[in-house]
Amino acid sequence: MSQNDKSRAATANYGIQATQVSADVLAVGENAKASKTSLDLAMQHELHGVVIQLQEALRLLTLRSEDKTAIDKDLDALRAETSKNNLHAERVASIAQNLSGKLKAAGVVLSEVVALAEPLQKLAGIVHIPLHFLGL
Repeated sequence: MSQNDKSRAATANYGIQATQVSADVLAVGENAKASKTSLDLAMQHELHGVVIQLQEALRLLTLRSEDKTAIDKDLDALRAETSKNNLHAERVASIAQNLSGKLKAAGVVLSEVVALAEPLQKLAGIVHIPLHFLGL
């Protein structure tokens, strides 16, 4: 087998052909992995409580109006996502990361504000994201 034949074999599409795909998760290729986190009703209820804790803690912060507006937008998205019957943990994790990034940009050190760190730690545990993704 020539060198060209070896490189072509390494880039094969494994015979997969599709015109339309509908899936919650999809992994294709050598050593590909896919996962989905689903939450039962009790976990969704706990997550909703965490969002309320987070909302109360954020309400007590003194922030510039433009920072508060951006943070409130993420909080609204988080509240909406956690209120859905068909909750997507990955979406919750993404919103939480955006929220923590905006808090950091506003000068808030999350690890030093217990009222924020505690609900964010609980949220990270529920949706299975590493704490450092949230700046904790």
